Parts: sequence; structure tokens; C-alpha cells
Amino acid sequence: MTAIRIGNAEISRVHEVSVAYAPNHLFKSLPAGYVPAHRNLLPAWSLAPDGERITLAFQSFVVRHAGRTILVDTCNGNHKSRPDMPRWHQTDFPYLARLSEAGVRPEQVDFVLCSHLHADHVGWNTRLEDGRWVPTFPNARYLVSDVELAHWQGLHAADPSAPLNHGAWQDSVLPVLEAGLVDAVPVDHVVSHDFDTHLSLEPAPGHTPGHVHLVMRSAGRELIYCADTLHHPLQIAAPQYGLIDGDPAQAEQTRRTFIERAAGSGATLLPAHFAVAGQIRESRGANGTLRFHDDA
Repeated sequence: MTAIRIGNAEISRVHEVSVAYAPNHLFKSLPAGYVPAHRNLLPAWSLAPDGERITLAFQSFVVRHAGRTILVDTCNGNHKSRPDMPRWHQTDFPYLARLSEAGVRPEQVDFVLCSHLHADHVGWNTRLEDGRWVPTFPNARYLVSDVELAHWQGLHAADPSAPLNHGAWQDSVLPVLEAGLVDAVPVDHVVSHDFDTHLSLEPAPGHTPGHVHLVMRSAGRELIYCADTLHHPLQIAAPQYGLIDGDPAQAEQTRRTFIERAAGSGATLLPAHFAVAGQIRESRGANGTLRFHDDA
């Protein structure tokens, strides 16, 4: 994905890895054969070459605005112990090299925005140094919605010895909390603004209680990082299918409302696991069915 500009903000992608999955491995209630039967609604990049599996990207976004560098979500991280998730156990991704290719050194990051605290969105919050998990971005304030932070703190308090969120709470969240780098912010927090461009959070509950989007606005245009409200383009025509949603009914309602809003507004979307940016529009020859168009 090439860099995107909206007003005075520039957004670029930092890719960690892309993975192909059997559709039912992720979307448990998806009918067998759904993907081949609806291939005409799915962008080629969202499918594996075999046409049977679906592809998810794991990535961060760098937002530069008003002299600030904002890193949005930090993927899975390296050297994390995830024995119950073999694909993510003791990984060694060249993420920091790719961040450097995007022109950013860890010490230059001003804010790390965590849309929510699932393991695949917080991993690079920390790195392993001399056997300890230390903040990867030592000069940054880590922004988490107050609702989200309170939710996971409550679960941790109920059983402090149990690995929480596959151990991500212990190795990727607690160290930045203990370093005093976390700011619990309202779900509508203004992240950055100037005379032309406005960046703020908006609540999108259901996937997790304090899950948020980052909405960037300028001169009537909208660019929305919609995090995990959408995991894959198949959900646009079939929003009833969710993935690891804490509250499935609320997540589906959030997804349906967001899809309708995005289709009506013409906003450009950056879903966390899509390889490209795009818009939701009606698809020609598909009876008005909404789909994701990456020619925005």
C-alpha cells in the first residue's frame, strides 16, 4: 500500500506478515463452500492463490501529523511465548527493519495507539532485552481506551497468576503500564488536530468492550482505521459472521451500522487486516450487494 494523505496527515503501512486460513478456521459458522460461491464479491488480494483459503494481513500504520508520529496497533511481536498459538509462538519477524524503511526509529514514535488489547495488536509494544520485556517505544505515550483497559485489568485482578489473552497481557501490556507509559483515554479522545485535519477515536464495541476506530477528517473527507470491526471483505455482504468477538451480538450490530455508514458516506477505510485501503460500494451485476472496492 502506498502512503495515503488526508489533509495534513500522511498514513503508511508497516507489514508484519500475511497468513492464509481455511475460512471456517476463522469464521466458525460460515457455511461450507461460502468463499468459492461468493468469489465474485471478494477482491483477489483477500484470497490465497488456491481460491479456497482467505488471507489476513497483520500490520501497523504510521500516521504523521502536526509534527507527531503515531503508530497504530503493533501486531504480534517477536519472541513471545504463545504455546497455544503455534503460528505466533517465538516468532522472528523483521518488523523493526520495516518500520525503519518507513522512516521511523522506535525512539521517534510519539504515540502508540492500541485500538484494543488482543495479542495480535499489542505484540510490538514491548521487546525482549536481557531476558526482560521492555517498551519498544520508550518515548511514546501508549493510548488505550479507558473502557478497554478497565476490562482487561478486571480480568487480570480476578486471577493474577493466569496468562491473560494468550499471555499478551503479561508480556506486552503490563510492562508498559509498569513503566508509566499508558494513558487511559475516553473512547472519543482527540488524538491530534490542526486547522485542517482532525484525528479522533470513536467507539466500536463488541469485538472487545473498548474497541475503537481512528477517524481522520479533512475538508469533508474521511479516512477511518476501523481496526477489527471488519476482519475480511466477506463480512461486508455477510456481517453476521464474526471472528473472536467478545460480545457477538454487539459486534454484529456495530459491524452492520458501520458498513451502512461507510457505504453512505464514501469514507476510505483501513481495516486492520486488509492489505489495501478502499471503500464500501454497491457492486455492479450483483443485485446491489455491497462489497469492498480498493480503487478508492
